[in-house]
Amino acid sequence: NITIKNSTISGCSTGVSSKDRSLLNMEEMEIYRCGTGVQALRKKPEFGPAQVKAKALTLKEIARTYDIEAGSYFESSDTTIGKKP
Repeated sequence: NITIKNSTISGCSTGVSSKDRSLLNMEEMEIYRCGTGVQALRKKPEFGPAQVKAKALTLKEIARTYDIEAGSYFESSDTTIGKKP
């Protein structure tokens, strides 16, 4: 598990990514000018799906806002994708 606070990410292909049963917590984040804003996936079949939880997340100029694989989960104050584990 990892927590990122008070950070800005810009100009990259993927802003943040959680994979293989990991939990990513974000607080007061800004992600802009990225190909994908938030990603959650299972890369290796022997592991489970990933989770991302966000508080005060700002996304600007993002080509693909969310890439949440089936079975994985994303939650913010205004968006929920997937089934909560």
